[in-house]
Amino acid sequence: MPYPAIPSDTLAAAIRQYLGLTQAELAAYLGVTRAQVAHAEAGRRVIRGEASRRLGGLARLLPAPIGPADTEAATPEPVTPATGPLRRRLARCIWEAANRRAELLALDAGAAQARRWQAVLPALRALLPAPDSAAAARQHRRLADWAARAGAATDPEQAAARVLLTLRIRFLAAEAAALRELLSEPADPVGSAEK
Repeated sequence: MPYPAIPSDTLAAAIRQYLGLTQAELAAYLGVTRAQVAHAEAGRRVIRGEASRRLGGLARLLPAPIGPADTEAATPEPVTPATGPLRRRLARCIWEAANRRAELLALDAGAAQARRWQAVLPALRALLPAPDSAAAARQHRRLADWAARAGAATDPEQAAARVLLTLRIRFLAAEAAALRELLSEPADPVGSAEK
């Protein structure tokens, strides 16, 4: 089992941490082996010659004072995001939310139609003649098909689909609101309405 790494306060370690380099990348830049960089970071050896000059050049690029404690304590500079990708994502969220709302309306309409069919099916069954003729048998089959379609529109799968669509709409609306805030845009009073 490998031992956990011990943080180093050497110049090589500070440069590597600040620039986000691996030991192999720093070694390639300096013209030495990765093992030599590891030894230098651990304080067991000193990098000499041309590699030392290159290391000094990198050290001059670091903010003063140099050291892991200083680089960890520094607050990151605020990054201003490019607005193009954010605006495209906002437009995509609005478009997707509108499409999901249309799907939800279609599901709701189908469920309402199914509930109406389920309400009238007992009365329709009572009106059917006995299935003693071919025409009466066809009417019974047709009514059974309608009952099956009405049952499918109100089954638990459809209820789960409705819940998932509602959640998706809420997530898209929340993402759009966060993007609008980030872009300092006014809220969309029409598109942000939830079901």
